[in-house]
Amino acid sequence: MKHTMTVAALAAMMWSGAQAGDQWGPYNAEFPAASDGLLKKVKQADIFASAVTGKARPFGLSGWFKPSEPAPGRTLIAGVAGAQAGPGWFLCSVDGAFGFCGYGLEVVSPLKLAPNAWVHLAAGYDGKQVTLYANGSAIARQDAVLKAEALIPAEGAGAHISLGPRSKAATGYAGRIAGFTVAGTALDDGSVRAMAAAQPNDALINFESGSPSWPIQVRQMYGQLAPQDPWTLPKSGSPFQEPKAKPAYGGPALVRNDANLWTLKSWKLQAAPQVSAKAQQISSAGFDTTGWYQTTTPGTVLTTLVDRGVYPDPDFGLNNMAIPESLNKQDYWYRALFQTPAAFKQGQHLFVTFKGVNYEAEVWVNGRKLGSMKGAFVRGTFDLSPYLKPKGENVIAVKVSPPPHPGLPQEESIAAGAGENGGTLAQDGPTFIASEGWDWIPSVRDRNTGLWQDVVLRATRDFKLGDAQVITALPRADNSVADVSIEVPVSNLSKSAQRVTVRATISRRDGGMKPIQVAQTVN
Repeated sequence: MKHTMTVAALAAMMWSGAQAGDQWGPYNAEFPAASDGLLKKVKQADIFASAVTGKARPFGLSGWFKPSEPAPGRTLIAGVAGAQAGPGWFLCSVDGAFGFCGYGLEVVSPLKLAPNAWVHLAAGYDGKQVTLYANGSAIARQDAVLKAEALIPAEGAGAHISLGPRSKAATGYAGRIAGFTVAGTALDDGSVRAMAAAQPNDALINFESGSPSWPIQVRQMYGQLAPQDPWTLPKSGSPFQEPKAKPAYGGPALVRNDANLWTLKSWKLQAAPQVSAKAQQISSAGFDTTGWYQTTTPGTVLTTLVDRGVYPDPDFGLNNMAIPESLNKQDYWYRALFQTPAAFKQGQHLFVTFKGVNYEAEVWVNGRKLGSMKGAFVRGTFDLSPYLKPKGENVIAVKVSPPPHPGLPQEESIAAGAGENGGTLAQDGPTFIASEGWDWIPSVRDRNTGLWQDVVLRATRDFKLGDAQVITALPRADNSVADVSIEVPVSNLSKSAQRVTVRATISRRDGGMKPIQVAQTVN
């Protein structure tokens, strides 16, 4: 039977603190092939080595590992390195086989590490013998008395935990590490079996990247610099709630608001990685949407997934930790079908307006690309008329992308505190900055991606009015006189110059009204 481990359970089962006496971890990290590795400081190096005897004390190394590619030669995966020269003590691979590499010692097991598969590895030293474990079982033992002069602090510098190091003598580890822990006590068969009982769930773990990167140049806070240590995640004695589906919208696709205005209400949603078809096919009639979700629109991707029973309510307890960060790392397809409104007349134009899409959208209709829009608070308006089918189904498909700088999440707890307020999301311009995580809100997993405002269809004739702007000037100090001007953009959709009249009415405070009429020639 296959078990899946949550972040909270992984942290609780391994050890309780990143520096809890003689235990460090767990640490989660991922490394590309060209990574330089990660270092974690250890303040009490004397728990590994005795300055009196110069010998290593009992210790244990353990964690889950998922290599991304075969590793030729000698690869150091994770372990403890000293302040002085030497390889330290590491879980390693030697020509693809799991082993333990230490100061003057190499123990190699028969286990070959398979790419893209989780395996629990551990090595323990009891003062007389090194034992290797894989998936909870001992697979190799070797008698040894480890010397450890290099781990004894030199001039105030002690040992450190090293993840995925790269050196001239060893190739760099490529892949993921989950729950790696170092203990200043020997491991026993029972504790290793317990640690290997449940496999990590990649989607619920925030891995620290070992990839080199440039720091962001900012003047204000920019949120978390690295995923928070797993041991600081909040924990609960209760399991996550079970997701509960709500009734989906089952009304008409178009809801009429007035004579020439309709709201497009019925949409379906699917994550883009789950859709192999091209945009032309998705936006054409007859495309199969079996397995797609009926949306809650307006709303975000997460709103729909919670309402359809995919994830539990993130506002209850620690349910938010059951929702993966991957939601803000992928695109989504929205798709809607509608019949051309009966009130739409030949010779008119039909525009679709997206009142709010977070964060970027590519719009298609009946197999043709209409255009794109970018920004959570930007409206996008497109003319459907050239591609409309007077009879039969019309299809609008929208590929929505999340903000490109989602930042790193922060889960508040007694151990972690409030954390850094988000701010990296601000690089994307005006958007829902607090959804990265703030001191009053945990991270919103999809960063509020989706059709968060209504989508409307509007029919016009040869002229299209834009947004009216009312400009008021108060020329007198007592504000007894107001100069009011109204600006209204008018677009001519015909092929010839036209003269149009725009009318407006201004109401006075005493109830009187004054009509205004302006005639203008529009090319």
